[in-house]
Amino acid sequence: MKNIFEKAQSQFVNKLPFVLYKKPNDEVLNAFFQNNKNVYQTNDFAESGFVFCNFLGKQKILFNKNFCDYFSEKIEITLEPNTFVDCISKNETSRTNHINLVQKGIDAIKKNKFTKVVLSRKESVLTTKFDFLETFKKILSQNQKAFSYVWYHPQIGMWMGAFGEQLLKIDDKKLTTMSLAGTQKLDKQKDVFWHPKEIDEQKIVTEFIVKNLKSETSEIELSAVQTIFAHNVAHLKTDVMATLKPNFSLKNLINQLHPTPAVCGFPKDTAKQFIIENENYEREFYAGFLGELNFKNGNSNQTNLFVNLRCMKIETNFVDIYVGGGITKDSVPEQEWNETENKTVAMKQILN
Repeated sequence: MKNIFEKAQSQFVNKLPFVLYKKPNDEVLNAFFQNNKNVYQTNDFAESGFVFCNFLGKQKILFNKNFCDYFSEKIEITLEPNTFVDCISKNETSRTNHINLVQKGIDAIKKNKFTKVVLSRKESVLTTKFDFLETFKKILSQNQKAFSYVWYHPQIGMWMGAFGEQLLKIDDKKLTTMSLAGTQKLDKQKDVFWHPKEIDEQKIVTEFIVKNLKSETSEIELSAVQTIFAHNVAHLKTDVMATLKPNFSLKNLINQLHPTPAVCGFPKDTAKQFIIENENYEREFYAGFLGELNFKNGNSNQTNLFVNLRCMKIETNFVDIYVGGGITKDSVPEQEWNETENKTVAMKQILN
C-alpha cells in the first residue's frame, strides 16, 4: 500500500492536483488528492475541502471534498535541521529597487495617505534536479511548530511554505485568530528588545482585527503581547479569541480580515492600491491564505486558515521566494532591506 508521499508523487506524475499539509505542532500529515484536472473555485466559502486564495482575493481555488480523496497519516521525519547561516543576496539592483520602494512608501505615509503599508519582493534562486518531496520533507523537519504545505495544480503551478500566522480558526461557535507583526533578527548574544516602530506596527494589526471582528462576533478577548520565534527572526504576537454570532457569515469574516495590515497595510484599500501600483510584480498567492474549509471533525465544523507568508513558487530550474515587511513612518529603508534578507534565510537553506 502506498504511503502519503508515494500517493503525492503519483498525483504529480499524472498531473493531478493535490495538497500535503501539516498543522502546527502536529505529527499528522494531511492530504487532498483531486481525482480530475478541473479548477474549482468557491464564491461564498460554503463548500467543504481545502481552499487556496490569492492576495487580491480573485482566485479562490478549492479542492472540493466531493472530488477529492482525503488522507491523513502520522509521519516521522528524521532529517536533521540545517545550521542557519546568512545567505545575503548580491543583487544590487534588487537591493536598490526595494530601498527605493520603501522610501516611496514612507513618503506616502508622511503625506497621510495611509498609516502602514507592507511592501514585498520576490527573489529567484536557481535550482538543479529539484525534488519537491525531498524539499518538502526538509521543510517539515525544520518547521515542526509551523503550518507546512506543498500545493500543486497543473494549471496553476506548485507552491510550498511554512509559517505560523493564522488568518482564522473556527471550531463550532468559537473563533481564534492572531495579530502577528514586527520583525527583528535574532542575536544569540543579546536579549530581544522591541523598538517603538515594531510595537506600533503590531498594534495597528491588533486594532484592525478587533474592529473588523465586531460585525460577526461577540465577547472578544486579547492575550498579552508575546515575543515568538521563527528560525532566525522574532515577531510580536497577540492571540485574539471571540464567540461567533448565531447568524455569522464566514464569507463576511474572511472579507473583513483579509488582507490584514500584517500583509497589506492600513487603511486596507488605500494600502492595497499602493501595493498594486508600486511593487511592480504580481504577488499571486503570496500573502493570500490557505487551509481547511468547513471540515468535519467529530461533531464540530472546523475552518482552519493560514496566511501564506514564508513561501515559494516552484518554477522550471528556479524557485521564486517571496518576502516583505511592514513600513511605518519610522521605517529605515536600508534596515527594511536587511529584514527581507533575514526572512529569506530559512527558505534558501532548504534549497541547499
